[in-house]
Amino acid sequence: MEIKLYDILRFIIVFQFVLFTFFLLTLKKGKKQSNTILATFLLSKAICYFDTLLRRFRPMTLDWPLYLFFIGKSFDFIIGPALYFYTKSLIYENFSFKKRDLLHLIPFVSYVILIIMKYYVHPTDIMREIAQGYPLSGSLRKIVYIAIIFHFTIYSIFSLSLIKQYHAELKNSFSSLKKINLSWLSYIIVGFIFIYGVAFMRFTLRS
Repeated sequence: MEIKLYDILRFIIVFQFVLFTFFLLTLKKGKKQSNTILATFLLSKAICYFDTLLRRFRPMTLDWPLYLFFIGKSFDFIIGPALYFYTKSLIYENFSFKKRDLLHLIPFVSYVILIIMKYYVHPTDIMREIAQGYPLSGSLRKIVYIAIIFHFTIYSIFSLSLIKQYHAELKNSFSSLKKINLSWLSYIIVGFIFIYGVAFMRFTLRS
């Protein structure tokens, strides 16, 4: 199978994200909680790219353990919440997770259950046969793809709203918020929204 430029880029991105994840988790400076959340974001992106590479090089990777296939896509539903909570952890010094925050994992858990039902419950020989294609039907795959794009976009908008609210509160002279520059994060989020928007337009044109 011919390796193309975007394949090489994906390999590089996966390696860099995993490396940076390790760096963040071992970093002793800065806010440990923020670093951990950012590491979760980067590792989730790395897993998503790795899942794409597994399917891209299926003729070679089908000899790998079959449980590696398809489950990686579920981490697309972790990226949005991770970005949102990372933003929140930077803004609020006393930020901590609440039990209700587990509700943000519902899309992730739902997709995992779906893949288990469509793929992992089958015997090994059936799993291998399914792995040569995709466990979800064409229409269901489209729904999941659209859900992933909108899921991340919504959390990106939530994150931008947090930053906007933070800047508004800073104007209050009695605000107890620590002044930090989050313009860089706003630009990154807008960049992600643009990338996902382009992906959605490409998907619409191909459909």
